[in-house]
Amino acid sequence: GNQFHVVDSFSKSVQLGATRYAIATQRNGEREDKVMNKADLIDAVSEKTGLGKSQSGAAVESVLDVITEALTKGDSVSLVGFGIFSVSERAGRVGRNPRTGESITIAPSRAPKFKAGKGLKDAVN
Repeated sequence: GNQFHVVDSFSKSVQLGATRYAIATQRNGEREDKVMNKADLIDAVSEKTGLGKSQSGAAVESVLDVITEALTKGDSVSLVGFGIFSVSERAGRVGRNPRTGESITIAPSRAPKFKAGKGLKDAVN
């Protein structure tokens, strides 16, 4: 009696696990919404340029550092056909705590933003 239930539960668990794996594989492998991480980007740059992975990694890191440094100084970076990285200034304002309804002051802040260029928009569409 009890042993049958354990085996039965195990087989159901294996079936459920296989179903979850199949769904996860379908979500990540066959759909178009796969996310490219930094390592994938470095691999792609290495493959496209013929550079080694360490050189490609240094190049990718350098580009990201230069963009970050420019934005930190308040500058923008314009890559014709690709887009513009810039900084948006957000004014301070009075907000409300949604839980208590109490007024709170929200400090001014800066936020990075990206506006896609025509070439990138056309390539995506």
